[in-house]
Amino acid sequence: MGTGKILAAALLAGAVLVGCDSKSNDTTPQTSTPPAQNSNTVTDQVNKAASGVKDAAAGAQQQVADATTAAKDKANDAAASATDTAKTKLAQVTDYIQQKKLDLADSTLKEVEGMKDKLPADLQTQVTALRTQIDAAKSSLGDAASKLPALGK
Repeated sequence: MGTGKILAAALLAGAVLVGCDSKSNDTTPQTSTPPAQNSNTVTDQVNKAASGVKDAAAGAQQQVADATTAAKDKANDAAASATDTAKTKLAQVTDYIQQKKLDLADSTLKEVEGMKDKLPADLQTQVTALRTQIDAAKSSLGDAASKLPALGK
């Protein structure tokens, strides 16, 4: 009868274990439909947000490119304007030298010399050549003036 009690205890224990397993399965929440909808909604929101970030990044990149182009255009315009101004002033300097208006030539050339480093190489060379001409002309006038007889004495 000892084996019968052991067998009965084993069956009872098995029934309790099976009952616990079926209860634990029964108590788990039913999540078949709602999580799938929530998962799709979250995924859609994440995808939408990622798309928004990509669009914003592309927009920002385009704005940077546009700003860079505008800055280059302004710099080129400023350089062209400075070059045009220098050319005009250098032509005036040449005219003043020919007219022997050396003081006007000198003051006008000094304006151009102030922006010489921003000018193209050919204009820089022209500035240097005109400076040499003005200095030589002033020197020769100074020498000629010293050879004139004194007036009034």
